[in-house]
Amino acid sequence: MSHTDIPSLPLRMAVNIVLDGAFAAFAVGASFWLANPAAPVPHPHMLPVAGAGAIWLLGIPFGLSRLHWRFVSMRDLMGLGLAALVTALMLCLLMVGAGIALPSASFPVILALTLGAALTVPKLIYRLIRQKRGARGAAQTALLVGDGEYAEMFLAAHAQQASAPYRITGLISLSEKHIGRRVHGLDVLTAADGAGDMLERLAEKPDLLIVTAPHFTGDRLQCLMRAAEARNIRVMRAPSLTRLARPTRRWRCNRSPSRICSTAARCSWTVPRWRI
Repeated sequence: MSHTDIPSLPLRMAVNIVLDGAFAAFAVGASFWLANPAAPVPHPHMLPVAGAGAIWLLGIPFGLSRLHWRFVSMRDLMGLGLAALVTALMLCLLMVGAGIALPSASFPVILALTLGAALTVPKLIYRLIRQKRGARGAAQTALLVGDGEYAEMFLAAHAQQASAPYRITGLISLSEKHIGRRVHGLDVLTAADGAGDMLERLAEKPDLLIVTAPHFTGDRLQCLMRAAEARNIRVMRAPSLTRLARPTRRWRCNRSPSRICSTAARCSWTVPRWRI
């Protein structure tokens, strides 16, 4: 299926194009005021429109019109920053080539920074607004056990849930060197080897510990489970978000299409059916 086969995609692309053009035009006008407050009006007056047109043209190779603002990533932000830099360079070269004096010597830098902020900040704000916070009112509390990478993936997925049965209140790292740091606004309280003492000191004990690191096994995991069990805290392991599962074979009955058999074929009416 191509991009144009999706009914709502052209409308969303049009909205992105209009908004990016408006932000680019505003950034060009604001950069003149920042570069020279004594002469805040852009000269020539159509230069903001040229900025909007430049970002529309650059949006084609950079794919700006197809960005999903709610799930904008660091890679998308880098693309937006690069597009802003190229747009600023094009406008400055256009002004120099047309014999138009720059408002100040720092105007190219101001223009690039203003364009970058105008293109990235609204998308980040939109993502923060749309980020679901349904787990705040959850009755159960939980601590995550794992490295920063696995905890970050789990927290990103957890933030998208409309409602969750637990609320993440802190992190337990696998290494002592991460103690005291913050990940997604949560403190790394202790390392896994010293979790027992930390749990003992907590005034409000968590209801469960969620292990996010798949390689956290063996004696260290057993020690953590004993410390949690002594304090009536459940320990659960989160499923891997990147592990692929093999499809399992089931059987569909041709005589009764609604009937699904999970065992092997037992009669001539069954045919294989695959599912994930």
